[in-house]
Amino acid sequence: MDKPTVLLTGASGNTGRVIAQDFLQRGIPFVAMSHGQGNLARLKDQGMSTVFGDFEAPDTLASALAGIKKAYLVSTQDEKSIARETAFVAAARKVGVEHLVACSAYLSGENADALQAEEETSIRKRRTRNAPACPASRPVRQAVPL
Repeated sequence: MDKPTVLLTGASGNTGRVIAQDFLQRGIPFVAMSHGQGNLARLKDQGMSTVFGDFEAPDTLASALAGIKKAYLVSTQDEKSIARETAFVAAARKVGVEHLVACSAYLSGENADALQAEEETSIRKRRTRNAPACPASRPVRQAVPL
């Protein structure tokens, strides 16, 4: 099988796990990025292709994204979000990723009340400004079977 051209971050987390399982069930070839060797092993055991990449070590992101055409960015929203996501987008642009889907915070937007939503709005503006070669889609809702 050829190397998958879709990369998913956060496949071992709450949101990314649902997306990874959906990709597996649909037969969508993808590679799951993780920074922990334990997570990489667990993801492989679940039948996923994996690659090492660490948001906290931006120099690892370009090699994780090598050959990737589409990326689905799922990351924890916290005080390091802007730096992490900005580094990921820069690496994606550098290696020629054509399409970036970024998982956004619930109810985020320009007039959001929550600090997390305000930070997500700031991140989204930076993604748009810093990566015109990587259009970002913003999923609004996803139906998850119960």
